[in-house]
Amino acid sequence: MQLAVHEVTAERSGHDELIERFGGVTSIKQTNPLQGIWRYQEQRYTDEIIIVTTLDFGYPQSQSEQFFVEYKEQLKKRFEQLEMLILAQTVIVI
Repeated sequence: MQLAVHEVTAERSGHDELIERFGGVTSIKQTNPLQGIWRYQEQRYTDEIIIVTTLDFGYPQSQSEQFFVEYKEQLKKRFEQLEMLILAQTVIVI
């Protein structure tokens, strides 16, 4: 089994870009229990899962969505990934 392992350094993580855009970022890196195992073209891969959260209080939703569409493509290239999962949701702060 061949694994594509990419060390996530501060420079590669994208945190600085998110802080610049949104003013802050929260990152959760867990070695257990989050693990991604998948198959592509008969090759099995194991992914390191890193969850990054940022809250957007200053931009219209459409601008944030466009930012993440473009940012996703940058991250896929940076981490040599075929796909990445980016979720967006509306949050009501009480």
